[in-house]
Amino acid sequence: MKKFKCVIKKRYEYEIELDENQMNKEWMEGWKNVFYDFDSLEEHAEHIAQVRANKGTGFIEGYGNVLENGKRPLFLRENEKINESVNINVIEDNELSYINVEEV
Repeated sequence: MKKFKCVIKKRYEYEIELDENQMNKEWMEGWKNVFYDFDSLEEHAEHIAQVRANKGTGFIEGYGNVLENGKRPLFLRENEKINESVNINVIEDNELSYINVEEV
């Protein structure tokens, strides 16, 4: 039986915009009491990007439904709330950037 090692790398690139007026020190304290011990908007941006890359478009726990490329996602119904203090600008999403196959 032949055996192959397959290495696949994908590229995700996002620009995360966070409204520092909404996501201020008071908001951050409340958020970290329920979720993770983040002290900066940079940590929130990293977390949001990681969730988006792993789970795709949709509800993000702790943030809700967020803007994507400055717009309301198409999957949301009119009556569903949107968190406009978070915007994910998609630069590259799930593009196959590398695949290597070698027999082992």
